[in-house]
Amino acid sequence: MPWNPSVLVGFVSGLLVGALHFSGLWATVRRLPLVRRPHSVALGSFLIRTTLSAALLALVAIGSVPGLLAGVVGFLGARVCAVRFLPSGGLTRQPRWS
Repeated sequence: MPWNPSVLVGFVSGLLVGALHFSGLWATVRRLPLVRRPHSVALGSFLIRTTLSAALLALVAIGSVPGLLAGVVGFLGARVCAVRFLPSGGLTRQPRWS
């Protein structure tokens, strides 16, 4: 079976999309206790992150199905890295609303 370069492009793209998605999630979760309307911030962040991630992975899907599958694997790999390497410490500031 010949080597397909779209698989490598898909995997790297998935890693980058996942890094963007999960770093945005991390930033949102860190910010939630400090805002007055955390539900609005969480919903807005979810919609933006999901739409952007889906659109970017759809661009990867234009190339080929193996590229899309590699992109999904890269996205999940970014999740594993985010869970392992992003700090999970507590709040450093007091919430504004308490």
